[in-house]
Amino acid sequence: MENKESKQLQEFLAKVALSLIYKLQQIELALPVSSSIITNEEFSDRGINATKIILGGVVTASLGYAIAYYTNTNENEIENAKLYTGIGALVGIISSYLVQKKKQSLKTDSGQTSLDYKEYIKEVLKDIRKTNEQIRQDWEMAMKQLTESQRKHIKEMPWTDEQKELAISNALVYKSVIITDYHYTDAIEDLEPDENFNENINLLYKKWKGGIVDIINDTKNEQWNNYFSKIYV
Repeated sequence: MENKESKQLQEFLAKVALSLIYKLQQIELALPVSSSIITNEEFSDRGINATKIILGGVVTASLGYAIAYYTNTNENEIENAKLYTGIGALVGIISSYLVQKKKQSLKTDSGQTSLDYKEYIKEVLKDIRKTNEQIRQDWEMAMKQLTESQRKHIKEMPWTDEQKELAISNALVYKSVIITDYHYTDAIEDLEPDENFNENINLLYKKWKGGIVDIINDTKNEQWNNYFSKIYV
């Protein structure tokens, strides 16, 4: 049957792990305020502005008619102004269409470079490494305090010197949290700035957090099974 001291030690160890996990879960990924990637669907939604095309046709048609009228005094030639009007309208429509297509192309290029995705990814990785280091430090500090308190408690136990020495040797050993998350951070670093960027980085960020939770729990279990469980036997 598990004794009181052993049970309390196991509970305290579990609380340390839960505290670290809780802090980790409170951290959220700061996604870009808005994605500047312009997708094909967004282009479809915007479409070509028909009003602008018609307006362009009307303007050039009027200009064509005016030129034909004021540069020709012959009645038959004035009659040909209608032809110039039609040609002007056609030219205006085509020109307006091409101008809009060109503007859309320019928007695509500028949209893809308006947000520095590489810099954003750098910041995300920086925050991840900072969090990893904070978890290591918090675990180390908690284990140092815990082992010190156990060492003092063991000295007060009604045991032989040999029993105390063996118990203290187990109490003073603690596992460090070793974080290996390169498979997540490498994947984040290699992300492409496409229309799925936010979804992909958010998914990898969640997987990273899940991996850190597993590392914390594995370290806690190893600490208990290999060392702390042997103190009060």
